[in-house]
This record gives sequence, C-alpha cells and structure tokens, in this order.
Amino acid sequence: MNAQSAANVNDIMFQAFGWDVHTQASVSSEGGLYNFLKNRTSGYAASGFNVIWLPPPSKSTGGVGYIPTELFNFSQTSYGTETQLRALLTAMNTSTPRIHPMADIVVNHRGGQPIGPILPIQHGIAVL
Repeated sequence: MNAQSAANVNDIMFQAFGWDVHTQASVSSEGGLYNFLKNRTSGYAASGFNVIWLPPPSKSTGGVGYIPTELFNFSQTSYGTETQLRALLTAMNTSTPRIHPMADIVVNHRGGQPIGPILPIQHGIAVL
C-alpha cells in the first residue's frame, strides 16, 4: 500500500447532491445548495465526514453542471453563486476536522463556444 492510499484509507465521503437537489424547498429556502451545505459544515465534520462530493460548479447547458459551457463561470449555476461557493470552500477548509471538497467534473462533455475561429483544413493544415 503506498503512502497516499494509506493516508486516505479511513476517509468518509458524503455525496452532497442529486439531480433535483436545487429544487428542494429546504435547499432553496437557504439561498441554494452552497449555502445549505455551508450552514451544516460543522455538523458534517462532527459526524466524521472528511470528504464532500460537490456537483459540477460550472455554467452548463442543463443547469446542473453537466455539459459545461463556460468552465470558469461559477456564478450561473443551479447551486448558487461563486461567492457562495467560495464561502462553502472556506468553511470546509477551516472546519475541524478539515473537510476536503471534491467536485464532480466531466470535462470531455464540454458544450461551450469554440475557443477561436474555426479554420478550413486542407491536407491536414489550417488555411488562413
């Protein structure tokens, strides 16, 4: 067993989202999932959870983070704003014991705008 796997052998992970979590009254009444989780961080830590699996944080076509359109836009999601996400991450990083955030990200399902102009290709070379 290597050092990394030995260090994580006792981790307890909590999956903090589902497809419709952002529509739940208990979540929306607190301003979204990020606020909901932040308000409970100390309880999760006291219960022994040291990893929380978070939903995809980027703006996406489906609204729940999958098929991201803007990988670094954290404010147009169903879960809250970038400010709320940062507050949650701060609460997790300063909890005792510390809770490690883990984001569910599927980067090969990208559905955003092309990075630059699409150029015609001739014989394997982009033609300007």
